Amino acid sequence: MKPAKASGSTITSGIISGSRHVDHRDLAARVQRMAGGLAALGVGPGDCVAILMRNDIPYLVASYGAIALGAFAVPINWHFKTDEIGYVLRDSGAKVLVAHADLFRAVEGAIPRGLPVLAVDTPPEILAAYRIDPAAAKAPAGAEEFEAWLAAQQPYDGPPLPPTVSMIYTSGTTGHPKGVKRRAMTPEEQKMMDHLRNLVFALRPGCRAAITGTAERLFLMPRFEAEELLKLIERERIDTMFMVPTMFVRLLKLPEAVRRRYDVSSLRHVIHAAAPCPAEIKRAMIEWWGPVIYEFYGSTESGPVTFASSADALKKPGTVGRISPGAEVKILDEAGRELSPGGIGEIYSRIPAYPDFTYHNYPEKRREIQHKGFITSGTTGHPKGVKRRAMTPEEQKMMDHLRNLVFALRPGCRAAITGPLRAGERRDGRRRRSARGAIAKAREL
Repeated sequence: MKPAKASGSTITSGIISGSRHVDHRDLAARVQRMAGGLAALGVGPGDCVAILMRNDIPYLVASYGAIALGAFAVPINWHFKTDEIGYVLRDSGAKVLVAHADLFRAVEGAIPRGLPVLAVDTPPEILAAYRIDPAAAKAPAGAEEFEAWLAAQQPYDGPPLPPTVSMIYTSGTTGHPKGVKRRAMTPEEQKMMDHLRNLVFALRPGCRAAITGTAERLFLMPRFEAEELLKLIERERIDTMFMVPTMFVRLLKLPEAVRRRYDVSSLRHVIHAAAPCPAEIKRAMIEWWGPVIYEFYGSTESGPVTFASSADALKKPGTVGRISPGAEVKILDEAGRELSPGGIGEIYSRIPAYPDFTYHNYPEKRREIQHKGFITSGTTGHPKGVKRRAMTPEEQKMMDHLRNLVFALRPGCRAAITGPLRAGERRDGRRRRSARGAIAKAREL
């Protein structure tokens, strides 16, 4: 990796973390060597590669390297306790663990015997951000140093494999975390997902993203610090970010003089999710940053099923927006009946073109959360009359891909109109899940 230059304007593309920079070509080469090295360690399609790291460039290398083999990257929340990390490693059946050196030292006793470990030197910006003893930054005995190992690997030269996605472990509010495992996407599904991601995250050629995303320039912050983020936005002219409401709260706690000190006019799309955002916090952020704040509602299992703009939030405080193109949402009572506008019930949703999933090792848990093809995360809400606005050109493209995928419409095809399937089925034995973290007040869909 190359050292980053002092001024952000001198780097036109790639990923920047602290003083380090890797361009897209170098990243692709590192990913191919990562895939070749993982294959040499016995990793193949359907296997798991666990990643225990903070925001860092090698995280992306390890993740994409696994995906290139048709394997699953399994990111582990580094805030987990030692026994929780050990559980994920055992449950996933990980073939390899890639970890920051200091994190490996802290959980070494929980790592299954014989599991190959690639230890990434903890970089200076992370050492400084978390006040970590530099003595813990290097690979200890029992682990292979990541960069030296990677440099010795041959690039993967096997056939291209259907792309997988990361197997993310849920929070485990009703017991142990469960790995959400999706089947590989078809090329048509991949196109549809690309359009959906572009709509929700607004990733476009030439964009400059902080913290997350696939962008022309991607800036990784080692840790969220409110004023440091404002400095980064101004210095690098950041235009795209993915945030959570807690970050908004901390930004708004900065003194007024500090907030006015920085130019944030480059921002065009700031998407947030993962927790309810109080209406007054949303309004304050829109007043400060302008109508660039967006929100989606969904879960690891469902994907982004609703989408709200700043205009939606100001018009209907507390809303999570309108149903995303291609998504379907129902509000059901405890008997499984669909509610009319005004009734409060459990939110069920689906995106037909999303590759289906199961819970790794727990298929019965998957069956417990579904009803006639729809799934729930235990969140409550109330429906309004569904009124779709006119689609943007990007949404129209995505809908065209979805229709082609679902209905298999192709140039020259001959179609017949079919009738509905038999309705009126009832579900039996569905166990209601805990709604910990459910929205405090019912929200408009």
